[in-house]
Amino acid sequence: MIFSLLLACAHSVDITLTGARIAPQMASNTPWDGPEKLNPEAKGLLDSVLSSVDSSGKLAEMVGGAATEIARPDVAATLEFRSDAEAAPYSVQVPEVPNNLEPTWGPGLLTIKNAAITGKSTLSIILVDKDMSSDDPIGKVVLTTSQICKAEAMDGAMTVNVADQTSGQIESVSVLVVRSGK
Repeated sequence: MIFSLLLACAHSVDITLTGARIAPQMASNTPWDGPEKLNPEAKGLLDSVLSSVDSSGKLAEMVGGAATEIARPDVAATLEFRSDAEAAPYSVQVPEVPNNLEPTWGPGLLTIKNAAITGKSTLSIILVDKDMSSDDPIGKVVLTTSQICKAEAMDGAMTVNVADQTSGQIESVSVLVVRSGK
């Protein structure tokens, strides 16, 4: 079955990353972003400013709610396609989707076109949490030739559970694979 699927898929395809599901916190049980990531001096200054302008604590409460929103990662994605039919890997990258545990990318935004599928093709998906000071790696997952071919056989995007590849930081990715020129 797998062999016949690979033979049916031995042609060029367009591969699009349509979405991902990110764990609510890093594998270290720390938030992706937010006040907890501030250095102690900056956090102390923020607490001081908030308490001096808001003795009732309402502003701090509101900021705490907003902190939950900003604690989500700003997800930037890179796709890398490798094949023994290609001299070098082909990659495409997009700017980040801000504050999102389930980023999505529109049609054609994060697409590798005319990828020549062979028995040794792989698609690497690298996700990073973009930060002002230093970026946090979310994870890198690799889809195999058989997974790429299986995705092409689907009618629409296929979701692949990949938590085992990234210490659970990337729970799943969704890819759309169509024959090139369709």
